[in-house]
Amino acid sequence: MAWFRDRVRHAGRGEEGFTLIELLAALSILLVGILGVAATLQKTREAVSIAEVRETAVYRAEREIERLRSLPYASLALAGMPASSPDQSDPAFYVQGTQYQWDSGNAASVAPLVTGGAIAPRTTWTDGRLSGTLQVYVTTFVDTVAGTPQAKRLIVGVTVSGRYALNRPTIVSTVVHQPPVTP
Repeated sequence: MAWFRDRVRHAGRGEEGFTLIELLAALSILLVGILGVAATLQKTREAVSIAEVRETAVYRAEREIERLRSLPYASLALAGMPASSPDQSDPAFYVQGTQYQWDSGNAASVAPLVTGGAIAPRTTWTDGRLSGTLQVYVTTFVDTVAGTPQAKRLIVGVTVSGRYALNRPTIVSTVVHQPPVTP
């Protein structure tokens, strides 16, 4: 029995097992790792949310473009002249009097706005989760071969408001050619 007592005393003094300081150090390292993973997951969730908002804005713009393309060519005109905006994150920033700068990177890319129709230049939209404004601009498009306006450019700008507001609008455009006249 004495040999057992001696054995137990030596086991307690040996290098087997962890000390309290080693255990705290290991837990601290583990905690730092867990917090790093949690922060990464949070940033990933935010990135996915922003991507979903951008996708929704593009979807809204494309849906409006398709709606406009389904209208008769003659009715592709704005109900009134859209107002300009001093805010560069607003598509109306590119309204210059009766013209619209259709290429935001080139100040010389302007075309006359087409009015006299029934298309509202600015409407609001919501899908229950997100909301914002939908802005439509119709300009003439000069065919470089013919040199005369034989088409119209449709420009749709979508802004998103609220928690996930985008820094700049989503803008989609297309050109619709005048159908040929049949005799």
